[in-house]
Amino acid sequence: MLDDTSKGHLQHMQSLTKEQSKGQNLLPGLELCEDPVLPTVCSEHSFTTFHPERREWAFNHLTVHKSTGALYIGAVNRVYKLSGNLTLQVSHDTGPEDDNKACYPPLIVQPCSEPLVSTNNINKLLLIDYSQNRLLACGSLYQGVCKLLRLDDLFILVEPSHKKEHYLSSVNQTGTMYGVIVPSYGRDGTLFIGTAVDGKQDYFPTISSRKLPRDPESSAMLDYELHTDFVSSLIKIPSDTLALVSHFDIYYIYGFASGNFVYFLTVQPETPENSMSSSGPSNDLFYTSRIVRLCKDDHKFHSYVSLPIGCIQNRVEYRLLQAAYLGKPGRVLAASLNISTQDDVLFAVFSKGQKQYHHPPDDSALCVFSIRDINARIKERMQSCYQGEGNLELNWLLGKDVPCTKAEAVKILQREADGKGLWSVGDEEHESERRIHPSYSAWHFEAIEAQQGSPEQSRNTSACLPSSTANLESEFGPEILAGECSRWSLKHPKGVMAKAKGSSHPVPIDDSFCGLDINQPLGGSQLVTGHTLYTESRDRMTAVTSYVYNGYCVAFVGTKSGRLKKGLVDGDEFLATSALGVTVSEKVFEIPVVAKGSFCV
Repeated sequence: MLDDTSKGHLQHMQSLTKEQSKGQNLLPGLELCEDPVLPTVCSEHSFTTFHPERREWAFNHLTVHKSTGALYIGAVNRVYKLSGNLTLQVSHDTGPEDDNKACYPPLIVQPCSEPLVSTNNINKLLLIDYSQNRLLACGSLYQGVCKLLRLDDLFILVEPSHKKEHYLSSVNQTGTMYGVIVPSYGRDGTLFIGTAVDGKQDYFPTISSRKLPRDPESSAMLDYELHTDFVSSLIKIPSDTLALVSHFDIYYIYGFASGNFVYFLTVQPETPENSMSSSGPSNDLFYTSRIVRLCKDDHKFHSYVSLPIGCIQNRVEYRLLQAAYLGKPGRVLAASLNISTQDDVLFAVFSKGQKQYHHPPDDSALCVFSIRDINARIKERMQSCYQGEGNLELNWLLGKDVPCTKAEAVKILQREADGKGLWSVGDEEHESERRIHPSYSAWHFEAIEAQQGSPEQSRNTSACLPSSTANLESEFGPEILAGECSRWSLKHPKGVMAKAKGSSHPVPIDDSFCGLDINQPLGGSQLVTGHTLYTESRDRMTAVTSYVYNGYCVAFVGTKSGRLKKGLVDGDEFLATSALGVTVSEKVFEIPVVAKGSFCV
């Protein structure tokens, strides 16, 4: 709760606002308001407006350049660049074009026998690649191809379309795809994409990581980071899942990067734990909102973890995610959550219950999560599974209950190398303090008996346990094995590795653990619960953003009816100062902060 001093500060801001309120309103789709920290900034004035060429060409996405303040808008058939005061600077045409969703590959690659009709291009993804000064814009035409545009003038740098990796999704509904760019200054970046696939699971992965080369003409543009017969930087929805749940899909509502990880917030139908089909209408399904986490540098997706997320107020569960935003807590909220002001917090809006996702109830809640707490819940889940407790709990992907595998870390008893490459150790017990050379592959192992003696004697396999997996990529510390002992086979040398008796201990899972080739991908059923700040029973909340002012976290929520509400966040409360005099006459989808002192809806 706010103390008396804080309440006085809030009252002072309210009195200032009554004297100094001013604003600009831009319709349809955009409104610009100044001084978002003040309670009633937008009043009933005559407003400047910005319209698309046609009213039906709605705005789909908006992103703001963090340095220049320029606004980039992804709309139906257009990408716009606006100044900070919403003056149009550049317009780039993206449609309409002749197309048919049944054409795969699209007709821009090869002729298509399907009837072609003029088709709108709905913007599905709009991301700024800051490291290369370019804009990634992906649409619904031609199975979901993307363009890389120059930020200054929206000139087309490249439009890759000749490989299947270039087709992201043919779904023409906005709000089903999200992307996160992980820049890497000095080398190529990575694009993480999650998307609905609309039953075309053979064509499109539901989640993947792709290459973003610095050279826009690179043949590797949007290729999967890793793609072999055995392991890839992608996950597809199995056809068996669609046979069980005919309307199954995963909708990606929000995504972000924080620390060493990339996160996605999704909504998906629950899948039955048995083989009974759920082929009824989508309105009969139960839906679950989930948070998915991956390590930024994990090209094998061994770090994939997915847990349900939501919040509870007065025994009422809010589980249908509507919108989310990653921000900073400010001094007051940070103290309430026992985190630092530099930690990230996640604001999320949920509707009540778990049914009717496509027509959610108006009863909704605004909640806040600390990323530190989310990571702690994920670490607890991994620690439990790597101790062999329970199942992987990812039925939609695995199709059955797969038990968790116990894994142990071991000490090295002997190690030797033939020919070039590694180093040798005698037959005394030795704990590894050297890292395996990264050019060696350590995927294939054969169990051997752990016994005293020379390295040659340790090759005896007669009394060993069955073969098991292992991981030799840890740096400075015990290598990680699943099982009692293992023989390792590297790309160049051959050698042995034996477990010293009594030296095994649980796998060390710290805050940066990125998984092994066991116990992955990993799900869970225990709800990650946030702090409920505010509930609304009549006008469903549909968008959220936040802003730090004088140590206070100020949150804004947009509603189904087009209203914008603002208030201070005090850790356990959203102190609504009043609904702002802003109405856009339709549902609010996004509320990005344009710059200090202004925001758009």
